Amino acid sequence: MLIQLIDILEKDNYDFVIGNRLAHLEKKSMNFLNYIGNIFLNLMVNLIYGVNIGDSQSGMVAFKRDYLNKINLNILSDGMPLSQELKLYAICLKMKVKKVPIRYRKRVGSSKLRIIKDGVNNLIELWKFKKRFKKSIKYK
Repeated sequence: MLIQLIDILEKDNYDFVIGNRLAHLEKKSMNFLNYIGNIFLNLMVNLIYGVNIGDSQSGMVAFKRDYLNKINLNILSDGMPLSQELKLYAICLKMKVKKVPIRYRKRVGSSKLRIIKDGVNNLIELWKFKKRFKKSIKYK
């Protein structure tokens, strides 16, 4: 799947490509609490920033090397909030962004996700990011 995102990045001249797992969830691929948490966090990102990311928690992203230094210079989050922060920086930097539906299958092995702790931490990081970027953020 990553190769497809990179192809879109190069062929269609996008700066940042987001894989949207929520577009093609296979049955029982995500437990109910994880699904509700993803929907809630995605809704919060979209409401707080006035954007339509599609899947703010997806770690499946590709972006051009030119923007890597700009993004890395300002990253505050680590762990689970990193994926949402990368997407928000892409928007703040006025990058040309594309959302791509990706298939999400049942995980093999165990998840590292701590549903409540990670969910609350992601929400806190959203507000921290908002304080740092009070200017208008527009999704392309």
